[in-house]
Amino acid sequence: MWGDSGRGALVEAARATTRKLPRRLYKYRAFGVQSLRLLSEAEVYYANPRSFNDPLDCDPTIQIDTDRLQLEKLCFRMLLATRVRDEALTVMNNFRYLASEYGNYKDGGKGEKYDFGVLASEIKDLLDGEMSGRGLFLLRNDGTVR
Repeated sequence: MWGDSGRGALVEAARATTRKLPRRLYKYRAFGVQSLRLLSEAEVYYANPRSFNDPLDCDPTIQIDTDRLQLEKLCFRMLLATRVRDEALTVMNNFRYLASEYGNYKDGGKGEKYDFGVLASEIKDLLDGEMSGRGLFLLRNDGTVR
């Protein structure tokens, strides 16, 4: 268990680290056509998140903080972005059918827990598909680098 002094030391250490950040951050790149284009065309290079040294940097975790109905609506809207309506309805009905193998998907038991898991998994897969191959660029309003 953390005491007040331990927590205060951590906060102070974080503040000290933040104060030591440089005003400018440089990224050194090998000289080549890509580097010239970045300078001459005012382009910005976005690294593919899959190339980061920490594979979890851009791997979102779904935390369910809503009810089943809202989660179903979100999943259905996301499915509609990639499928026609009939296909999206078929996917949603399949989720309900699979959940019914574990019990009623509306009663708070195993069926509903299974339905939550399947919906969250589908939402994560849809997000991964949407974001795969895209780069990452982060700017903060307060001027700090995180």
